[in-house]
Amino acid sequence: MCSRYSDYDGYLVYGYLVDRMQSMTLHIDLLSDPGTEMVRTAEAALGRIALLRFQEQSERYGIPDAWIASARLDVWMDLDQVFGLRARVETDLGRTFEATARPRIERLDRDRMSRRHPDQWGPARR
Repeated sequence: MCSRYSDYDGYLVYGYLVDRMQSMTLHIDLLSDPGTEMVRTAEAALGRIALLRFQEQSERYGIPDAWIASARLDVWMDLDQVFGLRARVETDLGRTFEATARPRIERLDRDRMSRRHPDQWGPARR
């Protein structure tokens, strides 16, 4: 869920959420339809990424949709700016699987992370 492929507008999606996540928790239903409309916010991008990754993993391991009764991803951030990610899946037989991750994500700093044009690189080092 938190990988280099979790991007929004060319940057890690969580970097956009650092300031906004101080007072909220996102609950993402992983069984909903990701849709095809354009994603306009980092929160919506995170939801779509989570849905698509969950579908990919379910298909990869051959898990039929009928076996999954519910699946949810909760995303929150502590006061020390450490994200919490908790995935919870309940099967049709009532078994529950849960995993939690605590990645540390820095605030998005476009000036520091900007991709400079090659003309701005300066002379080549040899």
